[in-house]
Amino acid sequence: MPHGAGHHGGGHHGGGHHGGGHFHGGGGYHHHHHHHLGGGGWAWGWGYGPYRHRQWGYGYHRWGWGVGGSIFAVVIMLIVIAVSIRYTGDENASSGVPYYAPGDTLLLSYSSSFCESLTLRDTSSIPATLYVLDKKPQLSGFNNFSVSIDQPVSPGDYYYLEYYLYPGANLSLDACATSQPVNFYVVRGQDNFNDWIDNPSGGSAQETLVISTLCSSGNTSRIFHFRDHAKSYYFPFDNFGRVSTSVRATFRFERPEYVIADNSTILKECHAGGTQGSSCSINIPLGSSYHVLLVVDPPFDGDWSHNVNVDWFCNARIWLYVVVVVAPLLFSVLCIILIAVTCWCVKTKRWKKYRPLSEPSTSDPQPQYEAPPTAPPANVYGTTEPPPAYTK
Repeated sequence: MPHGAGHHGGGHHGGGHHGGGHFHGGGGYHHHHHHHLGGGGWAWGWGYGPYRHRQWGYGYHRWGWGVGGSIFAVVIMLIVIAVSIRYTGDENASSGVPYYAPGDTLLLSYSSSFCESLTLRDTSSIPATLYVLDKKPQLSGFNNFSVSIDQPVSPGDYYYLEYYLYPGANLSLDACATSQPVNFYVVRGQDNFNDWIDNPSGGSAQETLVISTLCSSGNTSRIFHFRDHAKSYYFPFDNFGRVSTSVRATFRFERPEYVIADNSTILKECHAGGTQGSSCSINIPLGSSYHVLLVVDPPFDGDWSHNVNVDWFCNARIWLYVVVVVAPLLFSVLCIILIAVTCWCVKTKRWKKYRPLSEPSTSDPQPQYEAPPTAPPANVYGTTEPPPAYTK
């Protein structure tokens, strides 16, 4: 049973922690200096000729975009690989289950294409098992248990329990305070719980109950029904008074659970935790549509308040990442480079067509070109024909 304590304040410090809860405590200006090189048309023509420098500059601009685009694509490719290769599909992340409790049963989401195998790690004394099934199990069973607490809570502090509940779960609560009333809340999901920590009265809780009965007089009782989608639910007690008090409460849960009705549907299984070792792995066939069920055993000593240190992750199918992720990106990079080289070659060819015959000297910055042929000068008769011969 994940549980913890904390103090209300601003901001979030870390995430859930066994026995620790969520504790709270409470850009620079970047300026670019642009340095411009060169100047107007005269500077463009110096030593190169007007067409040569402009055409070269245009081709270099396109080439620069090609190289920059290639580098950008490679960076994106590396980021995608780094993120994707750590893909687990963990229902912990998607459903907000930071920890597991005894008796938990969860269907795991994973990709049979990108996951070559699944690894289960359990460093607690309560074993856990991964079952690979060819048929989806049903929520046809109920896990009934109770948890009792006797917890001191200082002014401004809170203490919470957390359980993952499927639709149809019920909670019967009997609670009292030793010296002054406390508030009890029902909060659905980790995001709402983080909001509740910052502002308990901000509306992030689904239900609120004032535990106004002192333990010397009896208990405040309530039954809660859960009909929403499967989610982690948090049950915090909040001391809003000025003196310390203790909360004494009994939680009685009725939780739906997945049941493997037919053992013949079990294709593979691996066990970890307790005396089974700290980890185990199971291979996942490529393209298979098997269902993987994580089952945490009930507590061996009957104490349902244990935290279970269970984790599972996907071992990536590396070659498929290379084919699916790397190959298209490399192809895109090669296309960008090819287009950039083609543009550069076309511009270079145009520059050579207009290249001056000789380079200007430093004493005469104007480019020299070959003079075009001229027609012979006209004679006095206004034609280019030779004059008639003179005869006597």
